[in-house]
Amino acid sequence: MANIKNDVTNRYYSGQGVVLIGTRDAVNGKPQALFAMGNVSDLKISIATSVIDHKGSQDGQRAIDKRLQTETKVTLSISVQNFIAKNLASALRGTTVNKAAGTATAEVVSGWIGGVTGLANVNTGTMTITRTIDSAVMSEYVDDNTPWDFKQNTDAGSFKLNDASAQPTLAVANSLITVTAVTGSGTSPTITGTHSLQVGDLVAFPLDFVTGANAAALNGRFLQVATITTTTAFTVTQIGTGNVVATTIVLSNGKAYGQQRTTANAINVTAVAVSVSAGLPTTLTAVNNCAPGDTVFLAGFTGANASVLNLNGAVAAGLAKPGFFVVTATATTLTIARDTSGMTITVGTTASMLVEAGQGLVSNPMTVSYSYTAQVYIDSLNTAPQELYMRFEGLNTADTTITNGIATQSPVVVEVWKFATDPLKELALISDAFGDFVLEGALLSDPLKVTGSKFFAVKKLN
Repeated sequence: MANIKNDVTNRYYSGQGVVLIGTRDAVNGKPQALFAMGNVSDLKISIATSVIDHKGSQDGQRAIDKRLQTETKVTLSISVQNFIAKNLASALRGTTVNKAAGTATAEVVSGWIGGVTGLANVNTGTMTITRTIDSAVMSEYVDDNTPWDFKQNTDAGSFKLNDASAQPTLAVANSLITVTAVTGSGTSPTITGTHSLQVGDLVAFPLDFVTGANAAALNGRFLQVATITTTTAFTVTQIGTGNVVATTIVLSNGKAYGQQRTTANAINVTAVAVSVSAGLPTTLTAVNNCAPGDTVFLAGFTGANASVLNLNGAVAAGLAKPGFFVVTATATTLTIARDTSGMTITVGTTASMLVEAGQGLVSNPMTVSYSYTAQVYIDSLNTAPQELYMRFEGLNTADTTITNGIATQSPVVVEVWKFATDPLKELALISDAFGDFVLEGALLSDPLKVTGSKFFAVKKLN
C-alpha cells in the first residue's frame, strides 16, 4: 500500500506596492481618476460582524445552538508617509489652494512688543515693516551691537518685535535724559540734552522739572516729541490744555524720562480709588488696553499724597523705573501695585497715564511688505464626506520566481469599490520617527455591483 502524504504547497505573502486613490463616479461606480499616494507603510482591510447568539434551554448546558448575523462592517486603514498637500487634504477632509509666487504689499498686521506675529504667507523674502502711527520704517536685526526693531523668520513667514531688552531703533525704552536747557516760547519749546528719541516718542517730565511762570505747562506732563533738531536737542508738543511756555522758565532738577511709545498718546485717568486696606493695590479708572504685567507711568494727580503716584523725585534721583506694575485690568479700570491706604489722592485737571508693555500685550498697528515663493494652502474639515475608489497594485515579495536569472514577484491587485473616509484622528507634528498619518473609513456596499462582492475584490495569479 502506498504511503500518501497530505501536504500542500504553501504560498506565503509579504506585500508592498502602490496605493491609488480617486473619486468614484456615482453613476457607474468607476474611478474618475486615480492618483498614487506615495509611500504607504501600512494598508489594512478589516472585517467585523455583529451577531446574536441563541442558547438552548433544554439540554442543561445553555449551549449556543444558533447565531444570527445582524451586521457586516468592513473598514480600510491607510498609513501614509508621503506628506503632500493632496494626501493631507484627503485625510483632513479639506481642500487645497495652489498659490503662485508673488508680493504682499502693506499687509496689515498687529505687532506685539516682544511677541511674534505670523504673516499670510511662508518662505518670504526680506520684510519691510512700517509702523502705522507715524509711517516710520522699522530696522531689522543685524547683530547684538546694532539697535534693531524686529527679527524676521523668513522660512515660517513671521517676525518678532524688540522687547526693549536690547536697544531699539525707532523707540527709546526707559531712557533717562539729562536736560541742560529749555528754550523758546509758545507750545513747542526746545529741550536741550543728549538723547536718542524719535519723532512721536513721549517724554515724561517730573513735577519739579522747571520753575518760573507757566512751569505747569511742562511739570508732571507727558509731551510728544515734535521735531528732532540734533542728537542733543528736540522740541515737544504739549498734550492736553496747550499752555504757553514762558521764556522765564528755569530748570530745577534737569531730568526728563523718554518713554517707548507703545500707545499714541497719554491716557486720561478719570478717577482714582486709594487702597481699601494696607497691602492692597490702588484702582484707576481709565479707558485702556493694559494687561497684567504692564508698567504704567502716572502724572497730574493732586492731593496731599499725590507725589506717591506722580512721576517726580524718582526721575530726579535717576531711578530706572518710576512706574507701577499693573495687577489686574479691564477695558475701563485697572489696579496697580502701590499701597495707598489712608492717603489723600485725587485726579487733577491733567491726570494721565503712559503705558509700557510688560509682556508684549499692547497691540501696535503696522504694515509688512515682502515677496514669497509658490506655496500651497490646505484647509481642513471644510468639505462633506467623500466616496472614494481605492486600487492597490502590489507585489508579493514572499513569492518570487526566477526565470533566466531574472527574479519576478507575483502581482496582487486589490480594488475597493466604495470607500467613505473619516477625518484624520490625529496629525502628529513633532516626533522622533518618520511621520505618518492614517486615512481611515468604511467600505460601503456598492449597489452598482450586481455580481460578485459589493465591497472589494483581490486579483492574484495563484
